[in-house]
Amino acid sequence: MKIQTITKTALGAAALGFIFSMIQLVTMAIQLADDGYLWTRIVLFFFTGMKWVYIGLIILFIIIIFRPQSLVKGAWALGISSVIQLFLSAWTVYLYFAAATGERMLGNDIYYVLLELVVPLTLLVFSLLLASAPRGLALRITALLTGLALLASILHQAFFYGLFDVYPIIDIVSAAFIAQWFWVLFLEWKTMRI
Repeated sequence: MKIQTITKTALGAAALGFIFSMIQLVTMAIQLADDGYLWTRIVLFFFTGMKWVYIGLIILFIIIIFRPQSLVKGAWALGISSVIQLFLSAWTVYLYFAAATGERMLGNDIYYVLLELVVPLTLLVFSLLLASAPRGLALRITALLTGLALLASILHQAFFYGLFDVYPIIDIVSAAFIAQWFWVLFLEWKTMRI
């Protein structure tokens, strides 16, 4: 499978996931405004609820397709968006542990908390390795780990939380196609030039 074909599919998936996550955020922000929340809290909710990694992945995929010679810029864009997402995920984890009781911390919710950190962390490491030269086995292994982290988050969202509204379904499908890109990158490393 050619890198351009799989990258176009992943780009479409990332764009679709981002668009639907924004629609969900706007809908929830309107609901918060109707409930009388201050605009500062709505802006904060909107900022923290954005899928920043989608933005970085969209930029990376566009650069791979249209300007592969500028790959390092795409890697840095992914890295910056991953840092933002990691910071916001760490804040979510902090709030979770600050409010959780001991029994809840030992329950199934702990896996969701850990997955909040794993995906942006693996994407950050992947972007740093992608920006470095030479790109070798470490990048290939990180691609595998990133794909597995995305699949784990999909499985957890689908089976443990049972979220089958339209927005989570689109998010699951988008993450699956993006995970496929990382999987193909891992399998066909020698024949793919990125």
